[in-house]
Amino acid sequence: MLSASLYIIACTAKNRLMVRLRRLREPRYLIGAVAGAAYFYFAVFMRMTGARSRRGRPFVSPDALLAAYGGAAGLAGAGLLVLAALAWIIPADSGLLAFSEAETSLLIPAPLTRRQLLIHRLLRSQLPLMFGAIVSSLFVPMAAGARLRFGVGMFILLVTVRVYFTGVTLARARLGASSGAERRAAWAPLAVILALVAIAGGAVVRVHGSRPAATMGTVFSNVGVAINSGPAAAVLWPFVAVVRPLFAGSIVEFGWRVAIAMAVLAIAVIWVL
Repeated sequence: MLSASLYIIACTAKNRLMVRLRRLREPRYLIGAVAGAAYFYFAVFMRMTGARSRRGRPFVSPDALLAAYGGAAGLAGAGLLVLAALAWIIPADSGLLAFSEAETSLLIPAPLTRRQLLIHRLLRSQLPLMFGAIVSSLFVPMAAGARLRFGVGMFILLVTVRVYFTGVTLARARLGASSGAERRAAWAPLAVILALVAIAGGAVVRVHGSRPAATMGTVFSNVGVAINSGPAAAVLWPFVAVVRPLFAGSIVEFGWRVAIAMAVLAIAVIWVL
């Protein structure tokens, strides 16, 4: 099934590219393509080359950027926890289970298990997420190596979020199942997420109670103190681990953080499958 999925992905990507290239024969698509290319040139590449010609280095030092935003990993992890909790009540699915008409006609009647179909859809979702990670990395004011690391970290983050939303979609459909075992399996991750939110939220409330916030800066400072120490730091660890590759300052540090983030992603994939 893996080789068949890779073949379908390669053929689909090639056919989509050919269709878009053929569309350039029409003036409206050609004008749009020229406008998009010009925007990327002036917004990204022109700015990068101009900064190098003026100062002989990237227009923002990666070390300075990481020093300014490296502490944002904890806040980003807390935001992911909130997003993970909201995913259970947002009336939307991940889109990963939306099979195309061709897949419905050819793959579902085939002698494949549901797990194999899920793996196929997981593989099919990689190219759009990879494209989104590449585009986001182009706008990060870093050197080429740091920008590449940011793109890889963003790709891992996007894949993890997509896989988690897929698991929520599958579990949410079984919350009212007739089988007790299915109900318990569906309610267990929701109970874990609610417990994590309660622990992290309780820590934030306790810090705010001891350090009244007069300004927004104090509010963010209190939240940072609460989520970076004690039980809140422990429960937020998986969420922070997923975003830490974005703020790596060296290749060695990036390698360790990617390995940990991939372990979290593997757990999410195992849960979905």
